[in-house]
Amino acid sequence: MENNSDTEIDLWQLLIKGYHFFKKRKGVIVLFFFLGIIYSLSKFFTHPLEYKSYYKKEFIAQSSVTSDEILSDIINGLSLFPEKITSLRNIKGKLAANSNKETRLQVIIESFEKENIDSILTELELHLNSIENLKAKLDYDKQQRLQLLLELNKRIAEHDTTKNNSVRSEFLELTEKKQSVEKELQFAKIVEFTEINPDCVYVSNNRTIILNVLGFGFLGLIIGLIIGFIMNIATQRK
Repeated sequence: MENNSDTEIDLWQLLIKGYHFFKKRKGVIVLFFFLGIIYSLSKFFTHPLEYKSYYKKEFIAQSSVTSDEILSDIINGLSLFPEKITSLRNIKGKLAANSNKETRLQVIIESFEKENIDSILTELELHLNSIENLKAKLDYDKQQRLQLLLELNKRIAEHDTTKNNSVRSEFLELTEKKQSVEKELQFAKIVEFTEINPDCVYVSNNRTIILNVLGFGFLGLIIGLIIGFIMNIATQRK
């Protein structure tokens, strides 16, 4: 019981000292608290778009001419056409694993205007299609498929399907392969984007604004307390 009483007395004395400290240095403490608040509010005027609510839409990107890792680096390294689409907030690519632990590239488009997301995706596709290295690889792949298609057509023409079942089976396999190659040629693109969800997601930044104000206000308060403590030490040494 005595220990509890001593603890209560020590705590009470500590609170009294804290009160006297705050009373003596409240000017400095309150000043830095409001400086933190003012700084956080000033960021809304100097960087307003960072705190503006926006829409986002996610896609899966696949490329036949480059890896997901390289494509992600290209997308994240872009400085994209703000003069064309002023509502663009950000475009980012990130590698993520699906339920089967297969890595895939997720592309997130953020826009301040919901109706402009499709336009941003179109501009992104045009930009990627203009990269010479990727264009060269796509052209080479097309040439390879065209040569394969010519060879398949030649082998199909040489087959007489009336001979036996084995020949007919091979003929069907060649025909299926031909159709597959023709489909690949028809839909060959540098990058294919597939919507994860057809609807845009609205992202409100109100919580970020509140946390930003509270965070900088608290930081200012801590700095004020530290400076007040230093001032006390300096006064005692004189």
